[in-house]
Amino acid sequence: MDVYFLILAGGSGTRLWPLSRKCKPKQFLKLGSGDTLLERTIERIRPLLSSGNHLGFVAPSCYESHLESFLCRDKDFFVSEPEPRNTAGAILLSCAQLLNRSRVNEFSDPVVVFLPSDHCVIDDVAFRKSLTKSIEVAQKQDAIVLLGVKPNEQKKTYGYVCVDYFKSSQDVLKVKKFIEKPNETIAENLLKMGGVYWNTGIYVGRVSTIVKTAREKCPDVWDAVSRSFWGSAYYSDVPCVSFDYALAEKARNLWLIPCECGWNDVGNLHMFLKEEKKAGGKTYTKTFYGKDNLARAGNKKVVFCGVSDICLIETSDTTLVVHKDSVESVKDLVNLLEDDVQHSRLL
Repeated sequence: MDVYFLILAGGSGTRLWPLSRKCKPKQFLKLGSGDTLLERTIERIRPLLSSGNHLGFVAPSCYESHLESFLCRDKDFFVSEPEPRNTAGAILLSCAQLLNRSRVNEFSDPVVVFLPSDHCVIDDVAFRKSLTKSIEVAQKQDAIVLLGVKPNEQKKTYGYVCVDYFKSSQDVLKVKKFIEKPNETIAENLLKMGGVYWNTGIYVGRVSTIVKTAREKCPDVWDAVSRSFWGSAYYSDVPCVSFDYALAEKARNLWLIPCECGWNDVGNLHMFLKEEKKAGGKTYTKTFYGKDNLARAGNKKVVFCGVSDICLIETSDTTLVVHKDSVESVKDLVNLLEDDVQHSRLL
């Protein structure tokens, strides 16, 4: 059975502004002098791209020129979104294309693996082991499988997955409940309960299973995607909603594979700067009468005095200083700048 590895490469990465811009979003950023986050994602799965498997990208058409150089085999392909409509649209548009491409039936029903393009993993071998297990489960069951990571702290920006150990084996866990981005109180209570994992945003399933579940749980999204694919409606009519909210929270055929691989979604500037420091970033920083300050300012030396938990970003046209506790607000700052004609060019 063929396996399609589709990398979701259409994110805008606004939480990483001013490093992430419209012309060069998060997935095309390098950590230090190493590979970009996208290149790391490709290399992470390359050992799984055997002769029968396929690599593809799902992204708005404006990113195609950035991505086409990675599609070096005849079986590699690009799913072009006319415009960004979040991950539910991106995933279901890919499934519509695969339905048409593969002529899905009981003898030909490929497994598709959807991976974010901009995450970090420390242990690639452990990651591939968990991903291979998820593919095996998806091949045998009418299931959508996700990779989960044991939480080590409370984060309200992640999806939380509660599992039912009584209906599970040791390494394949039945999902009891999926809660996307709970508030702090709910997140703390979930951690105290146990049996909880973070959702990595990596989904695996047979094309027919994902489409059947979408028809049942988010028919409005599937119908809009299907009509736009066949040319009877505009893609802009597709509801702009994540796959997590549209389908995963409602589905009853979800299974989870634990993945202890040092995963990090690099979802804000503080996380990015921490990962870059591990990767040997260029910027030298020194702190007096404070602690835990981070900076990215090229080859410059940055000195902090009397402050702690500060993130400093300097680019050719912008300097941003933000406290660690406020990094999630950078996305809101970008929205404000978009409405400001004088500063919108900085995006």
